Amino acid sequence: WFPRNIKEIINGTFKYKSITPRIITQAILNVEGTKVKILNTHLSLHSNSIKKLQLRKIKKMIKSSTIPVVLTGDFNTNIEDKVFVNFINDLKALGLKRVEINGQTFKKDINNLAIDHIFIPISWQIKDYKIITDKYRDHYPVLVSIIIDN
Repeated sequence: WFPRNIKEIINGTFKYKSITPRIITQAILNVEGTKVKILNTHLSLHSNSIKKLQLRKIKKMIKSSTIPVVLTGDFNTNIEDKVFVNFINDLKALGLKRVEINGQTFKKDINNLAIDHIFIPISWQIKDYKIITDKYRDHYPVLVSIIIDN
């Protein structure tokens, strides 16, 4: 569920069974002379059907972009989820790869798997990544060092 206006935000809390309305934010940044579209999202936790709709909307946004896209966020799922694996494969077809975050990004996750994910253009190189753990956050930030291939 991505709100189109304030009324949907207010009504969506109950309609989509989420205490917090789910959104996607978009920013266009100039990174080392390259315009990059950054998409950050927080997907539904309780409903796979809603999550599928959200993932479809994200794919549409990526497909329509004329500049490189970086997708990040709390996807509330891990790489063992078939729906998410299909999404990863769909993004590969659109020119994005998942940063292979091998570790726990949510403090309370019992599977020690990432539910927070980052996707970057396939041509970009990943130098390193680090999960930053501390006792004050429920989600751990992930710091990724990349080389942009112009």
